[in-house]
Amino acid sequence: MTIGDAYGHDANYLLSKNIKNVIATDLNSDFLTLSQEIGFIKEYSIENAESLSLKDNSMDYILCKESYHHFPRPYAALYEMIRVAKRGMIIIEPQDPISKMPLLLFLFNILERINPEIINVSSV
Repeated sequence: MTIGDAYGHDANYLLSKNIKNVIATDLNSDFLTLSQEIGFIKEYSIENAESLSLKDNSMDYILCKESYHHFPRPYAALYEMIRVAKRGMIIIEPQDPISKMPLLLFLFNILERINPEIINVSSV
């Protein structure tokens, strides 16, 4: 099952890898309905990640790709995914590019403290 899969792209990817019985879910069905009609996905369900309508351990795996940061109550969504997933879950979130460059961030902070005019942030 995919969570927060507005257009069904994640479900379509899993189906292309011969994974059977993939259900795309989102809060809104507008795009998922169209995706199913054109054969992009096989199955979808309207689900609130913070209150899934599924039974405990009813899905083997849950994929939540680039949606988790949108949830107003992320811990409730995490609990629900743990409750519903029988084998496991995968949460993929966008990365903060500066976290990959800690040395650059360190140098920026030092230079800014020495003289804020050294680095012209408006041109970066």
